[in-house]
Amino acid sequence: MEQTTTKKMGSAVLELAIALAVQIALYCISRAVWITLPIMAIPGVFIGARHGFGWGAACAVLSGFAACLLLGQSGAFLVAIALPVFLLGSIAVRLVRRSYDGLIVMGGAMALSVGAGIWAVQFLLGKDPVSYIVDYLAWLFANDAQASSLAYCLFHAGEISAGAFSLETFLLTPMEEVVAYVTAGEQLNALRSMLSGYLPVLSINYCVYGGALTYFVSRALSKKSGGKTAPVPAFSEFFLPKDQGAYMILLFAASMLPSLFGWESLLLMGDMLFGLITAVFPIEGMSFVDFLLRLKIKNPYGRGAIIAVLYLLAPYLLMTAGAVEQGMQLRRHIKVIKL
Repeated sequence: MEQTTTKKMGSAVLELAIALAVQIALYCISRAVWITLPIMAIPGVFIGARHGFGWGAACAVLSGFAACLLLGQSGAFLVAIALPVFLLGSIAVRLVRRSYDGLIVMGGAMALSVGAGIWAVQFLLGKDPVSYIVDYLAWLFANDAQASSLAYCLFHAGEISAGAFSLETFLLTPMEEVVAYVTAGEQLNALRSMLSGYLPVLSINYCVYGGALTYFVSRALSKKSGGKTAPVPAFSEFFLPKDQGAYMILLFAASMLPSLFGWESLLLMGDMLFGLITAVFPIEGMSFVDFLLRLKIKNPYGRGAIIAVLYLLAPYLLMTAGAVEQGMQLRRHIKVIKL
């Protein structure tokens, strides 16, 4: 018995050491490539799900300490973002017995992660995230010729598409004039306005897709290594619980009201609600399409390729399909017909 316990402890310590190394590497990668932020906490969540909350907390503390030492202020910001996911992620994977509820908990952890990131920017830098991004872009445009040239073309995109601004005109423009144009107050205010509208919607997508990725990858790793996890239905069988689907449809209707009635003060809230709908219902739409494709195409890679193309070319079609499927439960009727 004692030998078995020692072996388990040694295995846990080894897995913790590997997770720490991967976690620190992800911190370093995420500092340069922000697209990895949604999956940054997976090693710590896996350790917590595999061996218990205390092990996950140890991974969070040790990797956070290392990140702060190696990356300084950037490390502290990344740790603040990852901490809520560390603390709640292992609970979602290890203790929650229904996968849908686990996804809700993980999504809540990601939402807390967004809030922690906003607080960290304000605490560490004394400014809100939008101001920080705009100030950084202004610095980048002033110091990087390629970035300022790209921004100059983007600001003139309408004129370029209309044929009023040619490549020859751009090449004849002095670089000093390009930099002065893209760092002018008018252009920076336009960027500020654009970011103020897009960041909340991007945050919603971060919570939904980042939460799903973190949950399913951590769950798969934990299950593969022998841990107990909640059962997950096949992707072609995924749909929201019936009562939750009704709430989502009501949220979709509510997201349309500010635009329909011109309620400018609520437009941002409407965009955020619509962002939530466009993040959730396309997943159910893809699941429904996968169900239909399985009737004729048995190869999962072929089905995945078709679904990926549909998502890239017609995401709103998938969103509509998901909403219709949620309301009408078409898969159940198709199954009855097949029987």
